[in-house]
Amino acid sequence: MSFRLAAYAVCVEDGRMLLARHVSAKGESTWTLPGGRVEQSEDPFDAVIREVAEETGCDAVVERLLGVDSRVIPAAERTIPGGPEHQNVGIFYRVRIQSPGRLTRTEGPRAVPPPRCTACGFMITSRSVGRVVWE
Repeated sequence: MSFRLAAYAVCVEDGRMLLARHVSAKGESTWTLPGGRVEQSEDPFDAVIREVAEETGCDAVVERLLGVDSRVIPAAERTIPGGPEHQNVGIFYRVRIQSPGRLTRTEGPRAVPPPRCTACGFMITSRSVGRVVWE
């Protein structure tokens, strides 16, 4: 079984959630919470701050831990043919943007050139993220 530990930022401001748009190698576009892999020997708290900076160009301050989500993806459902079962553990933090960097607060995404995403912005949303629920 393969394993991935990731840290994600949940930033809600004025009823809008901060999201980053990623484009896969196949050209598929998805909007997601800023976040990603916790590097070896890295603290997840530090990882979420680093990931927000890498993906949005903004400085984030962690306000609190929201929760942890763990899911196992069976080998037959993996996008990698022949790959083993995979467990993904996500740690979710509520964050506040301290300095806006390249981000502007608009109703839709603003195109920016961060290294790992093609756009980011605060979006109006009523969707939850996975099985994680926050106040």
